[in-house]
Amino acid sequence: MSEFASAQPRTWRPIALWSASILLAIGLAWFVGAVVVPVWQVERAMAKYMGGYGHYPEPNYNLSSVIEDLGGEPAAARKISVYMTLPDCVARRKVMAFYPLKLCGAAGVPPLRALLEKGDDVRRLQAIGELQYIAFTEDSAVSALTSAARDRSDLVRCELAKALGFVACERMRAGRPLPKDLMVTLTSMLADPDREVRAAAEALKMIRGEEPPK
Repeated sequence: MSEFASAQPRTWRPIALWSASILLAIGLAWFVGAVVVPVWQVERAMAKYMGGYGHYPEPNYNLSSVIEDLGGEPAAARKISVYMTLPDCVARRKVMAFYPLKLCGAAGVPPLRALLEKGDDVRRLQAIGELQYIAFTEDSAVSALTSAARDRSDLVRCELAKALGFVACERMRAGRPLPKDLMVTLTSMLADPDREVRAAAEALKMIRGEEPPK
């Protein structure tokens, strides 16, 4: 009886080790597929883009090739989103990697919104510029922009007011409807404590057909 009891743990120990090994292999495979491969693909695509046109090319120049190399708009947005969450020492081309998101349509909004909410002042200003481009056609980008109306930075709020005014004018020119949150946010920014922000929000009066104050 005691001999059987002492043998039983030794029987289960290899099974437990094998199970742990299998789980570890599955986890490693998931990590490689979900993180390592997308990061490598973004690095390769951005290296090709930047290497072909100088170290810091014009941001709007041939971004479509990056989207194509990353597998199309949804795949590119997902991979760049993973890439942007990594430390700068790993994601070495992060300063340029978010530019292709403007060509991803609605799929590019979540990572840009995250950048707008959590980035430093420079990154938040960059996110506003890219979201503005998407907001011409996508209401989700408008919502992402309006969410920053109470940003702590006067400069960020000023650029936001300019972007919203420009989006509104372009949508009107194209005959597209103006989302309610866009108009509400611009109206609220007319009472912003910063004078420059209030001046930027004056675009609302042009949208309404009112004469700007003299």
